[in-house]
Amino acid sequence: MGKLLQIFKIPDLRKKVLMVLFWLLIFRLLAAIPIPGIDAVKLQAFFASNQLFGFLNIFSGGGLENLSIMMLGVGPYITATIIMQLLTIIFPKLKKAYYEEGAEGRAKFNRLSRYLTVPLAVVQAYGFLNLLASQQVLDKLDPLDMLRNVAVIAAGSLFIMWVGELISVQLQLERLAEEGAGRAAHSRDGPDTSAALARAARTAQGQASREERLERGDERRTALAEREVVLRSSLEGAWRSR
Repeated sequence: MGKLLQIFKIPDLRKKVLMVLFWLLIFRLLAAIPIPGIDAVKLQAFFASNQLFGFLNIFSGGGLENLSIMMLGVGPYITATIIMQLLTIIFPKLKKAYYEEGAEGRAKFNRLSRYLTVPLAVVQAYGFLNLLASQQVLDKLDPLDMLRNVAVIAAGSLFIMWVGELISVQLQLERLAEEGAGRAAHSRDGPDTSAALARAARTAQGQASREERLERGDERRTALAEREVVLRSSLEGAWRSR
């Protein structure tokens, strides 16, 4: 418990945790709002007898069990991302944008995924409503009611996608701010660091010059000693020849 409380003592971490908790609270509130025309008894019986929809309800965050406006969750966006990943195999330009153009290419890829999310959310909402109407969980919807419910469900899915993008952008801005602060600190320390490096370079250069002079002195002394030995040998040879 003490380690958990330490999270709230770090300002940046506390801000991130509170932001995520806030959006989770908003999601749970919206997930409790059902679309119009729901028979709650038939809906509960349907989910109790259908394990597949119970499994899908887990992925929707519990929004499917009461047919809330958040019933699709992030399902359409995930489907759009999978489709875009598969399209990179078919279209070389899309593959190049995602794998070779860096952050700009990935931003373009994500933007196309968001565009694709809109029709997928509409299609999935329409399919769910027709399926539930065929199971008599919903009353037969006229075209206007169907259009209204599809629009509300698709808007809920797009809202969740927008919240996810908002959190991602906020985290990116905080990371960029930290990097900017690091660069600013480095630039403030830059002149001192550059002067220290210059002094170290001059010291190393002077040391190298001294070593070079010493090596040259050693070479001269060695040459003089060799000449002295040769001269002595010549004098001794001349003296003996006499």
